[in-house]
Parts: sequence; structure tokens; C-alpha cells
Amino acid sequence: MYAGRLERLGAKLEARAVDSQTQPMRMSSSDASKIMELCVLAIDRGAPLFNHGQHEACASVYEIAIASIYMLREEQLDKHTRTMVNRSLRDGRRVHDAGDRAWHYRATLDALIERFSEHG
Repeated sequence: MYAGRLERLGAKLEARAVDSQTQPMRMSSSDASKIMELCVLAIDRGAPLFNHGQHEACASVYEIAIASIYMLREEQLDKHTRTMVNRSLRDGRRVHDAGDRAWHYRATLDALIERFSEHG
């Protein structure tokens, strides 16, 4: 069960990493750092919830973090990242199983961390 999810997560992250390398970043290192901090905080709070069977709560924590990133001002978030985050929110809301939704959002958080860790 988890092996399949991890495999899909790995494939998504790899695809997003390749995609993110082709898009230029035009944000400040301070903004990138804040986004990374938010993603890490969401994972720190959400992962224990997931591991204790509270998949809906975990998915909600992740979703709130991603929605918060989406609401940043235009100059704080490049177009590619805004599109990626918007798609994640849209697609995640269509996933009915809370565990699968949490994994979906987690893949986005991991992709954002990877994207912004290389910035600056």
C-alpha cells in the first residue's frame, strides 16, 4: 500500500523537479525562505497526524499551507509556482480519500521545498 504511494510520490517529485528547473525564479531569497519554512512547518505538524490515523486532519494542515502560499502577492510568487500550487489545490479537492489527499498535498509541499531550497 505505502510502497505504491511512495513510488507515485517519487515519480511526481521527479517530474516536478525537471519542470521546476526549466522555469526561472524571480523572487527574493527571503520570500523563498518563508515558503520553505511554511512547507516544513506543515509537514512537521501534518505527518504525526497522518501517522496516528488522522488523515483528514493531516490533509487539512497541508491544504491550508498550500492555500496560504497561493495567496501570496504576485511579486512574491512566480507564475509557474502559482500555477503548480493552484493545480495542486484544484486536484486535491477532487480526491475523496483523505489519506490519498494528504499524500497528494505532501508531494506538492516536497516539490516546493525542493524548488525553493535551490533558490538563493
